[in-house]
Amino acid sequence: MTTLSETVERDYADLAHVLFCTELRAEGTPSPDDLRSAIEAELRLHDSTACRCEVAQEAGDHPDRYRERMRWCLDAVRTAFPSPRTPKGA
Repeated sequence: MTTLSETVERDYADLAHVLFCTELRAEGTPSPDDLRSAIEAELRLHDSTACRCEVAQEAGDHPDRYRERMRWCLDAVRTAFPSPRTPKGA
């Protein structure tokens, strides 16, 4: 049985893969609205499977850069899409 926590984390991972495929970068310090808009736009262009394939290719080609970018993507997604169980301001 999948727990709510596991479902939220899986969703974050899926969204992070999509964000990874966008043009947004940490250096630009995008706002949560920018992050959500970029993810929505990417999903209109490609499905999440295509994004996972692109991420896998990047991980194989540039593992050092992949780790840093994916870490940022996961953190950014958690900021843009807070868990329903996370109190505001926490």
